[in-house]
Amino acid sequence: MSKLVSVILTGGKSSRMGYENKSFLKIKDKCFIEILIESLQEKSNEIIINANRDISKYKIFGYKVVSDKIGGYKGPLAGLHSALDLYKNSKEDLWFALFPTDAPIINTGIIDNFISITEKKSKVYICKIDNIIEPMFSFWSSKIFTELNEVLLKNNGYKIMKFAEEIGFDYINFKKNKFRRILDAVFKENNINPRVLVESNSMTHIYSHVNSSEFSTIMPYIFTQSFNYDENTNFIQLISPEISHKVGIVHIDDNRPSPIKNNFLKFLKSFNK
Repeated sequence: MSKLVSVILTGGKSSRMGYENKSFLKIKDKCFIEILIESLQEKSNEIIINANRDISKYKIFGYKVVSDKIGGYKGPLAGLHSALDLYKNSKEDLWFALFPTDAPIINTGIIDNFISITEKKSKVYICKIDNIIEPMFSFWSSKIFTELNEVLLKNNGYKIMKFAEEIGFDYINFKKNKFRRILDAVFKENNINPRVLVESNSMTHIYSHVNSSEFSTIMPYIFTQSFNYDENTNFIQLISPEISHKVGIVHIDDNRPSPIKNNFLKFLKSFNK
């Protein structure tokens, strides 16, 4: 069975940000990398931070921190190379997912889409989100280490897409989820145009962003009882318009109760009374 290692790329110079370390910029009271780590924890077997400065600050988070093995700030592929280097002698089926530290708010559904590929015929998968190619969000087999090592030694930097094209890749297509399409129709009908900042299929992920940032979301009332919210969080009950959508529920009794599952099952059972 394959394992997924998420690599957070922080190794650039941040020249466009006046050389300020983007990882420690904050949304409300949480820094970018902290928000990103919280999103990746539940869907990664391991997390590695690629950093070329402020190493001691990154070690506080408790994950492996690796600097570029090949110096010279050769770009995102140098960060991937450093993570791959840790496992170059491993015989496990390992995949490495890239995530940039300056994009802390991600939809972890892209990881679900990758995991759902049961037979991986390519060594690289590049995300295409709503038909926009996003090479900084990509998945790489550990088998590409030798080729990547040679490319970086011979070149002063290398584009992700150029390397992916040379070794062969496929796209992972990611679209807005069905719930978003339902909400979009309601918003359009009522002449409302909200600015969407984050999408996710995970209620835990949504909760994390709402509770740590100045975001708003729409969720079933039952889920508001499943988390501990900040005292400044406000709840507004939506009375209209009324919308409904039929869904099928499959419950697997795995003896691992969670607040979300327990409250949701309680909610469903209330219909049978």
